[in-house]
Amino acid sequence: MDVGCGNGAFLYNLKKINPSGEYYGVEPGNFDEEDIKTHGLNVIRGTLEYAHYQDNYFDVITLNHVFEHVLNPSETMKELKRILKPGGILIIAVPNLNSLAYKIFGKFFYQLDVPKHLFHYYDKNLKIYASKFNLKVEKMRYSAFWDQTTFIVSGLYRISSKIGGNLWMRFHDEIAKRNILELLQIKNFKGEKVILQHVYLSL
Repeated sequence: MDVGCGNGAFLYNLKKINPSGEYYGVEPGNFDEEDIKTHGLNVIRGTLEYAHYQDNYFDVITLNHVFEHVLNPSETMKELKRILKPGGILIIAVPNLNSLAYKIFGKFFYQLDVPKHLFHYYDKNLKIYASKFNLKVEKMRYSAFWDQTTFIVSGLYRISSKIGGNLWMRFHDEIAKRNILELLQIKNFKGEKVILQHVYLSL
């Protein structure tokens, strides 16, 4: 199950790898419901809490750069724990405030993305959440691919603040509207390679 699944592209790529699996998602934004059904995906329009899945329902749950957007992280983690099967895997990817890019660029760090990102996390924060909800951290991995993107965009943020005000910010909004980063992620999807870019939390 993918929380904040957008148009379901990530789920569809997984389905192509393993057609026999069942693939679920929740997405509060707009998406093409007919297209989702055509690809055999089970996606609910709304929040995770609104979906109200059964207890111990999912083998694997993913949140790909979604956890930093939720209004109440503790309540969201509680709900994730409730619907995850014992022995299941929870995969969370978030921007890393321990990154070299943040230390270099500070307030120009692209992944801060205020006000869209409501919370920001260190790896220690995630370990605290895991402990609070009796989750065991199996692996923590850091993505060089995203760091390369972040260095470029953060640098442009800094330059634009000196010479052009918010020109780059407006340009970035246009990029975001076209889901460029999502397309990059899908293009580079190679099964295990992408999964290893995430933080692993499991029961």
